[in-house]
Order: sequence, then C-alpha cells, then structure tokens
Amino acid sequence: MTDASLPTLPVEVIHRIFSYCDTQTILLSIRPLCKRLYSIVNAYNLFELTLDPKSESTFPLVYRLTPSEGVVTLNILRCKSGYSRIHFFQSICDIRRFTRLRSLTMQGVTEKDLIQFFQQISTDTLTSLSIDSNEKDISKLVSHVKPAIEKFKIQKLRLHGFHHAIKHMSLSVGCALQHLEVGICHYDEYMTVLQHLPHLQTMLMKQCIMNEGMTMPLTSHSKFRSLLKSLTITDFSLSEQQLQSLISFTPTLIHLKLTAEKCRRFNSVFDGSYWEDFIRNNLPSLKKFEIFFCTGTNGVDDFAQLITRFRTPFWVEEKRWLVAWAFATWRSDDIWLYTVPIDADIGRVLHRCEISSRDGMCRLTNRHLNTMFHTTADKV
Repeated sequence: MTDASLPTLPVEVIHRIFSYCDTQTILLSIRPLCKRLYSIVNAYNLFELTLDPKSESTFPLVYRLTPSEGVVTLNILRCKSGYSRIHFFQSICDIRRFTRLRSLTMQGVTEKDLIQFFQQISTDTLTSLSIDSNEKDISKLVSHVKPAIEKFKIQKLRLHGFHHAIKHMSLSVGCALQHLEVGICHYDEYMTVLQHLPHLQTMLMKQCIMNEGMTMPLTSHSKFRSLLKSLTITDFSLSEQQLQSLISFTPTLIHLKLTAEKCRRFNSVFDGSYWEDFIRNNLPSLKKFEIFFCTGTNGVDDFAQLITRFRTPFWVEEKRWLVAWAFATWRSDDIWLYTVPIDADIGRVLHRCEISSRDGMCRLTNRHLNTMFHTTADKV
C-alpha cells in the first residue's frame, strides 16, 4: 500500500478536507502548493469568510483571492472591547459579489448597517441570519428584520441579546422560520411565536417571563398545540407550575434543555421523581433532556438518596439519561445538578466532587461538563 499525499487524493475527498479548514489556510497555505491544488481550490464553492481579530490583517488579501461565487458563509465579528468591524468590511468588500451566500452573521450592527446590507444583498439563497447589536433601543433594528425574513425566506434567525424582540416584529403565519433564538421573552411573545410560526422546529431563549400567578393556559390558547421539536431556556427561572403551563402547548417536543445562571431554591426541580412524572405526563416523545441547576446546601442532607431518584428504570433503561450531583471543592455551599454531557457556560472552575447516576460512586474530577464520565481520570 502506497502513501497518499494531499495532491493525489480525489477531488471530492480534498473538498471534504477543506470543510474542516478555515478559508485562510485553504487559500494561503494549500492553494500555492501545486497546480492541481490551485485548480481544486478555485473550484471549491463552500468558503466561509470570517472577519475577526485574528483575521483582520490578512482579510483584504483573503477576500481578493476567494472566488465570490464560492462564499456561502460570512461572519463579521466584533472584538472583545465591543468595537464593530462592519465599517471595515464595507470599506474593502462588496457584499453584492456573494451571489450564493447562505449564512450571514453580523455583530455590533446598527440600524444603518442593517438597511445597507439588506439593500445590497443580491442572493436568493440566504437562509440563516444572526444579528448582534450594541444599541439599547432594538425596536428600530427589529423592524427591519421582519421584511428581510420575508424577502430572503430566512429559516434560521438568531437575535443575540435582543430582549422582547418578538413584540416589534409582527410575525405573519406565512413565515418560513424553522429556528429562532432570542433574549428575554414574555409569555405572550412566546405564544405569538408558537401561533404565527407553524414551521418552527427549534426555539432558544434566555428567559421566559410569566406574570406572578400565571400558571394556567389562557382560554384563547387552551386548544392550541404547536409542532415545536426543541426548546432551550438558558436562564431558567420558572416555577414548576409555570413550566407546566409553558410545556402544555408543545407536547411533541423531542428535546428540552433548561439551564439556570443563578442558584435557585432547593425544590422539586432537583428531584428525579418529579422529572420522571413530568416527562411521562407531558412529553411522551422526549428523546433528549438536558438540565443544569445550582442550589445551596440548605435542605440537602443525603446525596446518595438524591441520586437514587435518577437511577430508576425510567432514567437508566428507558431513557438512558445520565445525571450527576456535584459540589465545588473550593466552595462547598454550591451544589450542582446536571445531565451528562451538557454544554453549559457556568463561568466557574470545574474542580468538583461528583456523584453520578451511572454507579452512585463519588469521585473527584475536573472533567468538562460537555464530556462523558471518565473512570480512569476521575478519582474515587
């Protein structure tokens, strides 16, 4: 068997390799190697252009070398200080060249920037739009998003940090959105989304705000059912009764993710028996369940008993979901409950004492939360 080098591989294999490389590497490192790679790179049509702190110095050159019809993804990212690179991009680039653009991400965008971009984009292939802004008043920004959704038939929309954006959008039933990410969302806005976006499959929000005492479905909504498949709340603070009301409109969920940024009072959301009954009664189709909650040590007497409620046949055999309790070794009054693995930005050091539903053993670990248990690395 002879060793194969990159230039000798089939074109489709090389293009597959390119999908794991950044555009700068493809154009500046691989393209000049030989004539065959030069032509293969020129024929590649899935380039992702990213303007960020690392690429800013070489971006003008990369832009000139990139075949305009080959760019499908464009990301214009801000620096850590919040400085926007939108104007820098506009000074050297013509977005009208990108006739096959599918995904656009803009950070630090202003209303004027949005108007210019939406006027200049000439493609009919744009399906994903992600917007981040420093402006305090988002109402004008959002008012320009709705026409863009309809014009380009956007299917995936991310409005990072946009709180209560839905009330400014006047969503129409004919909207093609399948994926929506917003900031803080009121219960009425959530219901508007479900009722006006019949194709919506995935929704992610920072919080869902429900007025005190709002625990039962409103009469006008009582017969409504959404076909939403995935729901994520990244700063979950609802009571058990409010969650019951929220979920009552989405019985076909197959993915539910609830994480909390702040510690909450020790109550039934830390009880495996509660979640078992809740899921059986409300979410019979649920296939993926993710949680991360934090509480204090008050009221927590027996870790072994708590983890036992996550080791029933429902968790271990039927759903095969792994759960862990842990407390930070540097701060023993913080207790975590989480499914394993889970992608949670907790902003804390990961050294902890952990007891898992897999075997009920207590271990010291610094394993990242988004990785599985590691019996050899973790110390009993």
